[in-house]
Amino acid sequence: MTARLRDADGAPAVGYEVRFCEQSETVNIATTGATAATSNAEGLASVVLHGASGYGLVALTAGDDDTPLCRWEIRSADTAGDFTPSLCALPTTGSSFVNGAEVINPVCGILANFGPVTPGVNNGWDFDCTNSVAGGDITGTIGKGGILQYFGDGAALGERLGCTP
Repeated sequence: MTARLRDADGAPAVGYEVRFCEQSETVNIATTGATAATSNAEGLASVVLHGASGYGLVALTAGDDDTPLCRWEIRSADTAGDFTPSLCALPTTGSSFVNGAEVINPVCGILANFGPVTPGVNNGWDFDCTNSVAGGDITGTIGKGGILQYFGDGAALGERLGCTP
């Protein structure tokens, strides 16, 4: 993503750090899962977010005070910590991997969350944004990620990329 920063007069805002930050405790951006950049002479900065686990809000911010430019709801294919019900919580340290637990965990796997989307209950599993959790969220559709498209993906988790209050 490329952001163009401008000041109040519409001139390019030069030298501002642009980065992603987690606005929810459940996103868990991996150590190398997001980049940061400094705005150039045209006010442009290009950043990438490509590795996270869980579900929640992430903001694209600029400057020392982390002024939010925009925010997204992130839905990662890593939705279960392991295969047993007691291991639903996603790791906040160590590593995050997409495996069979995302499908078959009887409490937090996708099969336990099939049906119409209920905000705060199963919306984190609706990867294809159809307002229903179903087989397409496992297999995926063109242009929209499903769990099987990310099977085996994993990365070490870093410190939470929190926004400055």
